[in-house]
Amino acid sequence: MVKKLLPSIILLLVLVAGMGYAYSQHFFQKKDETTSAETKLLTVSTNELQQIVIHPSALGTGDDTANSNAEASTSGTSDKANSTADVTLVHDNNQWTITQPGAYPANTYMIEDWLSTLESATVHGTVEQSPQDVSRYGMKQGQPGIVLTTKDGQKLEISFGSETPEREYDYVRVNDGPIIQVAGQTINDLAGATAFHFIDTTPFGWDDQQLSKLVWKGNTSTTTWTLTHQLSSGGDPNQDKWSLNDHSITPSEAGSITDAIKNIPTDELPVAADKVKGYKHVLTLEIQLMATNGDDNTGSEATSSQSQYTGWQAADDATHIWIVEPTGKWAYRLPADSISRAAKTAADVLSGKSD
Repeated sequence: MVKKLLPSIILLLVLVAGMGYAYSQHFFQKKDETTSAETKLLTVSTNELQQIVIHPSALGTGDDTANSNAEASTSGTSDKANSTADVTLVHDNNQWTITQPGAYPANTYMIEDWLSTLESATVHGTVEQSPQDVSRYGMKQGQPGIVLTTKDGQKLEISFGSETPEREYDYVRVNDGPIIQVAGQTINDLAGATAFHFIDTTPFGWDDQQLSKLVWKGNTSTTTWTLTHQLSSGGDPNQDKWSLNDHSITPSEAGSITDAIKNIPTDELPVAADKVKGYKHVLTLEIQLMATNGDDNTGSEATSSQSQYTGWQAADDATHIWIVEPTGKWAYRLPADSISRAAKTAADVLSGKSD
């Protein structure tokens, strides 16, 4: 009898052992398809922020490599653009402005992009809950890299240290919290942002569809011309009428002229316009925009607008021209050869119409 049951007993033992192994390996447990939410660096919404102070010089205070990373993040600009002066951004009347190191014209897109990086920054891991000596992480006590102030007065101080041994993350601390790890590139994007990062780098600006006349007055007859624009009755921009010195040109040719002007960037922070108005006056650019529709409910009339840019050149610097924007407050240093190419773009278009 025992011999007859032996195969069944052996099979039963194998089955029990197999099930035991399966349970030990969680084969019969339902997999958790949800993942834990990433911990955010910022504990408040950026919509709650009233003021941001960035101390670029505080990035990687205990690590030379981190400092070099910060410099690399703004490579391609002049020394003035790379200045490590503190930057203060203030949210007022539903918009962000730059107040330090100067009240420069702000590029709203760049500020919003920076805020998006801040809000999306995530914590990779916690290194030490209650650090007694932050210097071992490349930090200096009381020297935060970014200070955030909320609308209700709450302050968040974010300190940045050196790279982790893996060199992919940097040590970070918020207020007196634990030492955490955050992606190094994220830190460079946040704390490495100088004032130049947030300014409008192109002084010329308008919407071509609103442009009715552009008058370029250079210092020679070949660099003086007038571009005019009329909207098509059907509202198709490709059917708009453009003329250059009374010669009909295509919308594409007109766009090449306006783009050559509007796409000239500066490589340093603007200066007060009064500092350059003693230089030689070499350019005037007059812009006239089309009349806007009046409000039928108020009886207001359609009005057009005019603005003027002026160019000034120092006697000892033939390589740059300072452009004073329409408000008359700020002057931008632009390459003189880029200004010349913009004027030549129009001259080249005219040369094809002279016959």
